[in-house]
Amino acid sequence: MGKKDIKERILDKAYLLRYTLLFLFTSFGVFLWFFLTGRTMVWCVDGLPQHYNALVFYGSYLRTVLKTVFIDHSLNIPSWSFSLGEGGDILNVLHYYAIGSPLCVLSVFFIESNMYVLYCFIALFRLYLSGLSFSYLCKVTGQKNARGVLAGALSYAFSFFAVYNAARHLFFLIPVVMLPLIIAGAEKVIRKEKPYLLVVSVFLSVLSNIYFFYMMVIMTVVYAVVRVIVIYGKDIRSYLTVALNMAVYSLTGLLMAGVIFFPALYTFLGDTRSTGGVHALRAFYPLPYYKAIPGDLLAPKEELWLCLCFTATCIVAAVLVFRRKKEFLSVKSLLVICAVFSVFPFFGKLFNGMSYITNRWSFAIALLISYVLVCGYDDLVAGKSFYRKIAPFIFGVILIFNIITGTVTESMVIIPLAVLGIFILTMAFLPGRFDSEKNRGTLVLAFTLVSILVSGFTLFSAGGANYAAESRRPSELADYYDDDGICAMKLFEGSDEFHRYSGSSVNMNSSLGRGVSTYAYYWALSNPACDEFRDLLCLKDYSYFKTENMDDRTILTDIGSVLYYIVPEGYEVIPYGYELTGSDIYPGHDIYRNSDSIGICFSSDKLIPGSYWDSLSPSMREESLLQGIVVPDDTVTDLPMTEPELSASEPELTWSFNGDEVTLGEGSIAA
Repeated sequence: MGKKDIKERILDKAYLLRYTLLFLFTSFGVFLWFFLTGRTMVWCVDGLPQHYNALVFYGSYLRTVLKTVFIDHSLNIPSWSFSLGEGGDILNVLHYYAIGSPLCVLSVFFIESNMYVLYCFIALFRLYLSGLSFSYLCKVTGQKNARGVLAGALSYAFSFFAVYNAARHLFFLIPVVMLPLIIAGAEKVIRKEKPYLLVVSVFLSVLSNIYFFYMMVIMTVVYAVVRVIVIYGKDIRSYLTVALNMAVYSLTGLLMAGVIFFPALYTFLGDTRSTGGVHALRAFYPLPYYKAIPGDLLAPKEELWLCLCFTATCIVAAVLVFRRKKEFLSVKSLLVICAVFSVFPFFGKLFNGMSYITNRWSFAIALLISYVLVCGYDDLVAGKSFYRKIAPFIFGVILIFNIITGTVTESMVIIPLAVLGIFILTMAFLPGRFDSEKNRGTLVLAFTLVSILVSGFTLFSAGGANYAAESRRPSELADYYDDDGICAMKLFEGSDEFHRYSGSSVNMNSSLGRGVSTYAYYWALSNPACDEFRDLLCLKDYSYFKTENMDDRTILTDIGSVLYYIVPEGYEVIPYGYELTGSDIYPGHDIYRNSDSIGICFSSDKLIPGSYWDSLSPSMREESLLQGIVVPDDTVTDLPMTEPELSASEPELTWSFNGDEVTLGEGSIAA
């Protein structure tokens, strides 16, 4: 090993130590409000019923698998669970949240009562890893200024998208870690170097979450096209070579993760969240979306998941990069492309699989703007002249735009705007005896951290957006698990028959991991046949992926195998045939039992033609289900096709709305 190699390794260790210490300091400051209020990072809306719940189940599931294989010496590993909604494939439903992610495997060592420790650790550790992966990308692309890379790494690790999702959607941090590695791997292939990094990063990305892998594929293609044009110019042969190599190596990584990729892809393609309903494509966003962008450049706010909120140093660095006419062509091109992607809704729809419009791809903007900070670092510390001549213009333009859009009066905008102004003034009028490149570099790093801390404080604190208040305390997590799911376990204890429980007071996903089943479930991926059934019967649902019960309807509740109905004490809307049990095992709630319950399997000697059933109103469809089984018209069988005798009839309903008569019929409302 030569002296140069030894020196580089020592520098790497020194960089790693500095990065780790600054990360710990910054993360303490950013998430201080959680520590002060005794909260975890488990979000009350999706975090608790979905992400946290899935992690608890995954830990229990892994222990079951280990026991089955190594103690019972069996390969009869469970792959299906009726506690996943109406019943679901464990891999296909929970891959979206936990299964496949290497860090989530640690859940095997944690139980329900202390899983929040692992949950918070994973959130923070993914932020830490994202800064390291960014640093490695800078190394691959030839960025040698350690201070500049350090500032960029911290800017990226604590970007608004990352910090926001650390306390919102835990798995949204996966692409923040993986995108720099995939881009670094692509860069190596473009330069005709070894492809191992691309193969491994694709493999890990597919394994962890194919939803974001899809987005990263688009980003990598855009990056590769820009880089190939910049590097190879008119050399078409090199274009073809790079394209072929990228495809082969990426496909290799994908196939390595095929055991997860193909089942998960099949589920995604059939999921009603993506295919259900009509998601119209518009040419432009509403005007408020564009008006909010100037303020969002500095403030921790998002519009349709467009997460910006750049540090003061990143904004100044972006101007510096564009001042260099013949340098940073790739970076400038990608900045323009990201700006275009942010302006037109088509790209929000494209990155979301042509489903509804959302800008969840904006973690790529965080990566790019942090890399811009690294590119412009040398100019940032070069001297005062730039700040005195040009930088005030930046501050003025941003201020004017915020005044026009009316956001300058918002505290979430004023404070980071003040930080930008102080940074510019400090760098422009630094006293002569302190005016050195080293001191200017220290100031750039310091103001990067100040911007991050200000954003974190205004996002989480009670004096700002108070977002931390939406996260749960450990005691509240325990209360969630001491709910109707525990009650149902006690009710079904000792029973060999399969039944479900339902009601108006059932928590979402409360049945998960408890060996019971309910209709109250909330998963991003679910059985499309169940959603279609609910849609055809006009069941009242929040969305295609969030169901509560069978709308208190007697027929649907009966054929859905519901034995117990749990409602708040004194609640009177109960399906017919349910009798009050008088049980006090769930304080504050009444428990009703179905006096004539139907099990999960039942049969009929009558068939109803599908075309006839489709012609019925929802109420008539519901009644007909008691008289036969609906099958396609061309079903070959010895059983007779019949049209059931129905007491219900097609309602003729009209309303008056603002003086105009409104008619309901044939799936539409006409005025």
